[in-house]
Amino acid sequence: MTVTARNVDNSIATVYRGTVHFTSSDTTATLPPDYDFTALDAGAHTFTGVILNTTTGTASITVTDAANGTITGSQTGIVVNVGPLVFGATATRISGGSRGGLIFIAGGSASTSTVSPLSNTWFYNPANSSLTAGPTLAFGRYLHTATAFGVGQVLVAGGSPGAPAGFREFELCNLDGASPSCATTGGTLATTRCNAAAAPVSATQVLIAGGTN
Repeated sequence: MTVTARNVDNSIATVYRGTVHFTSSDTTATLPPDYDFTALDAGAHTFTGVILNTTTGTASITVTDAANGTITGSQTGIVVNVGPLVFGATATRISGGSRGGLIFIAGGSASTSTVSPLSNTWFYNPANSSLTAGPTLAFGRYLHTATAFGVGQVLVAGGSPGAPAGFREFELCNLDGASPSCATTGGTLATTRCNAAAAPVSATQVLIAGGTN
């Protein structure tokens, strides 16, 4: 975010040496601390680390001279792309392939009562904080496991389908290429389980242990 001091004729006020203070319509925003403009700024300074968390879709940021409140400026209508609020989902770093390094978020429930589990998935890109929709799971589930292995693959297993008991179905998500997909493998866990732990043990095998049924 760049703050530029301007004269009444809209030219840059290169001699501005005031202290600026930041506020936002988003009361949970992460904003820069007060900043004293210097000669090196020549009327403009770029700030990093600004985070808006609003769930209303848009927000505003206002910058005001700390000593003279009439010197102020705002940016309104900042669009905030809010991600889904889910409980009991998994977040797995994809290994290799065209989406290597992205985070694959899968399933979960929209409430803490964990009813009506979701079959939605999303790709999160930590490089630019973008979130895009992924393929639909074969089963809506939460408290499952999701393990990256091979090239662009994630194995989803177990979890709960919205009832007290867990279930056993596997599904394999192939996330490489232009058409990512998730589909059942025909295999099942030996026992129903949710809240289990999972880890890859080879390029083709995943160990799933513990949990509850």
